[in-house]
Amino acid sequence: GGNPNLDPEKADTYTFGLVYRPMWLSGFDMSIDWLSVNLKGMIASLTSQQIVDGCYVNGDADQCSKITRDAGTDTILFVNSSYQNLNKTKIAGLDVELGYTHPVTIVGGDERLGLRVFTSYLSDYKRTSSTGVVTDVRGDVNSQLLKWKATAMLTYGNGPFSLNLQARYLGKGLLSSAYNIPNATTGVTTYNVAD
Repeated sequence: GGNPNLDPEKADTYTFGLVYRPMWLSGFDMSIDWLSVNLKGMIASLTSQQIVDGCYVNGDADQCSKITRDAGTDTILFVNSSYQNLNKTKIAGLDVELGYTHPVTIVGGDERLGLRVFTSYLSDYKRTSSTGVVTDVRGDVNSQLLKWKATAMLTYGNGPFSLNLQARYLGKGLLSSAYNIPNATTGVTTYNVAD
């Protein structure tokens, strides 16, 4: 759902990039990009689990107000995950790209072999609520905000024909199971919150 009380976001963004193509190694290129963003009033829609964690783990009253519980059983009935202004968000990271293309002779013709690697390192991703509660969301699997990500692509080309092989790496992350309660008698897990 929408939120008529949203305010515009404001941010201070700093970036620095470097591209390197050495003359002594034809076909090689490298780029490094660094970024730092300090965002105020970030507009975001948190997942149900993030809202529950914000309330019960971090004590964030803003997130607690988005949870509706049954008065009799105290079971969570509804989590309002509409867009909201998160007070502050700090994001910092580094992107590195390496590429190398070289002519080869395997079957004949205009052949070339290339390798390209993209790597991202998320050094900081913290949200601060309007009540001052800081949540480090780096490593959250639901949001794909992992500390490390990488993609490698090996390409063989011969004239207009090309063949690609791609591999992707996702660093370790956290998927909280704190609110998934196993029943000691039946072994069945009851999920109190579902995205």
